[in-house]
Amino acid sequence: MQQPARAKSQRAAARSDHACSDGCVAAAGGCILGSAVTAQLVHGQAKPPGPLDGKLSHIAFAVTDVDKTVKAFADVFGAPAPPIREYRDIPWGPEYPTKVMNGRIASLVVNGVSFEFIQPLDGDSPWKDFIKKSGDGIHHIGFEVKDVPAARKALQAKGGHWTQFYANWANYVDMHDAGVPATFEVTSAPAPGEKLSPPAKLSDVPTAK
Repeated sequence: MQQPARAKSQRAAARSDHACSDGCVAAAGGCILGSAVTAQLVHGQAKPPGPLDGKLSHIAFAVTDVDKTVKAFADVFGAPAPPIREYRDIPWGPEYPTKVMNGRIASLVVNGVSFEFIQPLDGDSPWKDFIKKSGDGIHHIGFEVKDVPAARKALQAKGGHWTQFYANWANYVDMHDAGVPATFEVTSAPAPGEKLSPPAKLSDVPTAK
């Protein structure tokens, strides 16, 4: 027997409302469960900020001929060769009192990465020591951090040696004795409206600690 159209319509609407209700409840439950799981994952992965948190600043090569190397590097990427600057009397770290280093340095940015090329000149330097042991190659990796002294001390606490004090905002720490085959340079950017301090002199080098 054919049912009246109005009765059919009412029953269909009721089924639709029931399905919507069940679907909304399921969706809400899934949303709540998903949020709880996500919160647990994020909570489990989170860690408080540390002194070594930061970002890549640059990758630096120690080379025997900076003119030749930087030109070849620039040619590979179709970039103009950058100017080369000479730096003298850069203090070693306080573990090496009275020692300074001299070098010719060029910087080039490729694909958003800053590359540095350093040719050691007269006198001792970590760059010259590196080339004697390993030949031309990557000497150090630079990281920009919020607090250079805190980052340097954190690396020293892991067994690193403070081998350069370019300024209070740029220090080398050699990590080889800590089992890490690299030197890190920790640097910081100036605050808005401020300028970086000039390169340090021997008299500016703090005592080893």
